[in-house]
Amino acid sequence: MNPTYQIAIKIRTPEGLADAGYFSLGTDLDFALSTFDSLKGEFNDTNDADIRICLIEKSAKAPPKQLKSIGCILNEFADNSKVIVRDIFKLLNLEK
Repeated sequence: MNPTYQIAIKIRTPEGLADAGYFSLGTDLDFALSTFDSLKGEFNDTNDADIRICLIEKSAKAPPKQLKSIGCILNEFADNSKVIVRDIFKLLNLEK
């Protein structure tokens, strides 16, 4: 079974990062990377951002693996949400 890819949204709370939602990107790694690489934010491994967006690979044979991560502010997250939904819409409706 092919791995699937997700974008995970995490929000900083006083207790640490909390899961806020997921976008499913399907099984095409190139599509997932292209979508993620077009997002706005700081590409770093620190956890100091209020909103963290992570690209996750899920497989039946292994635990979920974080491939990439960015931190962003609220305005960037709004723009990123538009990019993600636009790309998923194209994938599901236009590129068949």
